[in-house]
Amino acid sequence: QVLTPGVAYRPAYFNQWAMLDFARIVLERLGLNMSSPEQVFYQDISSHALATAANHYTACVYDIALGNIDLCVGVCFDTPIRRNMRVPFSSTVYSETFHLVAPTGTPETVGHMLWKPFS
Repeated sequence: QVLTPGVAYRPAYFNQWAMLDFARIVLERLGLNMSSPEQVFYQDISSHALATAANHYTACVYDIALGNIDLCVGVCFDTPIRRNMRVPFSSTVYSETFHLVAPTGTPETVGHMLWKPFS
């Protein structure tokens, strides 16, 4: 989804809007006028990239690799597939840590473990 200033959109996550605001501030400090069509052109991801990639985030990176667009701004993971497209990424601005917790070496069944807090 291309988010253009001043246009109403379907609901976006808080982090998406925060990232877009951050990008706008950085680009304006670099001298770009975000409202000027001569300086900033908003366009959708190409149909070829959407047909080739597994999702919109990877399709956006793929379009950069092809030279169709210059910049993707959004909340997405830095994955090996995207890195292998040889597109430069910025450093992480926002990150989430995932932890997998699993029992090791226990003879209990899953049902017994789930029932344990209630007994």
